[in-house]
Amino acid sequence: MKGLGSSIVLSLLALFAAPVIHGQVAYPDCYIQGVEWDDVNHYVIVPQAIFSPGAGNPPTTITGATSTEFVSATQIRLTPGFHAGDLASEGRFRAHISEGIGEPEDVIAMATEPYSYIDGNTMHVRKWEKLELGLKLPDEYEAAVSDFFASYYPYPNGPNDPLALVSAPSNVDAVHELNPYADDSLQAYIVLTSPSGVQRMKWGFYMREAKWETGADDALPTEDLTNPFDSYRMRFRFAPDEEGTWLFWIALRAPHTLNANEDVLEPLTYVGYSFVCDPPLDDNHGPLHVNQENRRIMQFEDGTPFFALGTNMADVHHAQDSGFPGSYDRFYQRDMTVMKQTMDQLHDVGGNYLRMWLYRNLFTPEWVNLGVYDAYRAPQPCAGEGLTGFKGNCQYQCWSFDQLVDHARSSDTYLQLCVDPGPPSIAYEQTNWGIHPYVMNYLDTQERDPETDNYDLKQFFYTPHPDTGLPMLNEGVFYYWKRKYKYIMSRWGYSVNVPILEPFNEVDQMLTYRYR
Repeated sequence: MKGLGSSIVLSLLALFAAPVIHGQVAYPDCYIQGVEWDDVNHYVIVPQAIFSPGAGNPPTTITGATSTEFVSATQIRLTPGFHAGDLASEGRFRAHISEGIGEPEDVIAMATEPYSYIDGNTMHVRKWEKLELGLKLPDEYEAAVSDFFASYYPYPNGPNDPLALVSAPSNVDAVHELNPYADDSLQAYIVLTSPSGVQRMKWGFYMREAKWETGADDALPTEDLTNPFDSYRMRFRFAPDEEGTWLFWIALRAPHTLNANEDVLEPLTYVGYSFVCDPPLDDNHGPLHVNQENRRIMQFEDGTPFFALGTNMADVHHAQDSGFPGSYDRFYQRDMTVMKQTMDQLHDVGGNYLRMWLYRNLFTPEWVNLGVYDAYRAPQPCAGEGLTGFKGNCQYQCWSFDQLVDHARSSDTYLQLCVDPGPPSIAYEQTNWGIHPYVMNYLDTQERDPETDNYDLKQFFYTPHPDTGLPMLNEGVFYYWKRKYKYIMSRWGYSVNVPILEPFNEVDQMLTYRYR
């Protein structure tokens, strides 16, 4: 697909008349109206129907040197009020149907009142609130992703299989299979243009929908294949910071993956979407910043001062362990309930701040398996061989944390998020660090200097180029941190309620705890 739109002013007709609460809808039909294009190039490429200008809407005029193209997967209707003529020698207008760009329901919008909603046949998002979009992967992409997981987890997942969910990265065919969590493999992003013309790019992320197994307190999160959102595993989250009409387009690429015919997977570009950013709700003051006047306290984007009052949030609720096997390692529905109650109770007494952990087996997006934020089977940490019997899924863990980020918004709670909690000290060496993918792949593989008995600490944060000695940004350990933080920011970075990232917790003994 070729061409990116510029200077496109669109309004969108919703496929339903009334706002919904946490509803999904195929992104609305595209209406091109009230424009006079006589220069620059304008490309509108969407799977939705295109109407220009549409009954009763302001006219569309295309003249001069502009090259304009409308492409839809379903229909294009040029109605009274549309004019394309008086074109210069290099000017042209073309409209055509292309089924190859997918179906209208391939791109969906998710609305959650009062933060985002449909009103007056237009999608609206409140300033500094979440806009969430879902993209259904094309068949060739989906097949390559499915083949990847089949190779990566080659053992049956039956309950009696001792190897269930054990990964085998060496089985993967890197040329024809697609790891959806590897940003050098699958690239999905949106490019947004603000009302003032500022352009920015936002990465998408791959996710699975989950649910609680039952309604009981001891229920664990599990897959939710019946969720209508689950078909849309590429997601985009963004919080607009400028009021007015925003334009955006979506891109999907897999430049290093070939299909069965040895052709590169077809790149996908949808151009011609928009939404309106409305004024913020009274209780949202925008992102937090350090107060530039005194550099000592924080304040919100609108200037409102922020004084943090709160505490640490425990990883799981340990006070009632009876009947909850392995409660220190598992995140039960009871734990979610208690965490939400904690936010609500803190809010009721004037608190506004909690420190939380992306803890192992609970919320972390990556555990055991390097670069695959999905299912895992835990090996014995550090000492011994074999498996612990513990099975988990980082996607269910991330889904659980999605719920808490949403609840933090509704309870006016701001989170300091520790990405790698648990100090690497003797007491926690095995449980908190033993099967951390960073430790297994980058720390345990390194040797200490035989003369000084010290580590070269640089090697745990970046890999030097063999010729220049400069850090390599897309290889080795730096790329590990880059990829992991990219996923965290793509999934939760939109939220004004997650203003602080804390990389490590209690690192005073780091890298020397085994020997001193």
